[in-house]
Amino acid sequence: MANGAHFVKLDRELQRQILQRLKDAYPHRDRRTLFEGVDDGSQEDARLIANLMYLEEHALVESGLQFSLSGSAGYSGARITAA
Repeated sequence: MANGAHFVKLDRELQRQILQRLKDAYPHRDRRTLFEGVDDGSQEDARLIANLMYLEEHALVESGLQFSLSGSAGYSGARITAA
């Protein structure tokens, strides 16, 4: 990979925690608790985003993430799906 490439490990325990929080909030979106206490741009932030995107790619959640052209992410609230 190119210099500076970062690898984010998928974390099954974190995925389970995300799904549990979203299940508890259902049918509403979780607008705050997933990212509370996580610094923007931190390694923890990247890990959370990667795992949330993974769950979305498997149709388990609607991530609520939007990415800008600059690569920054916005969060409008995640929601577990009924699938």
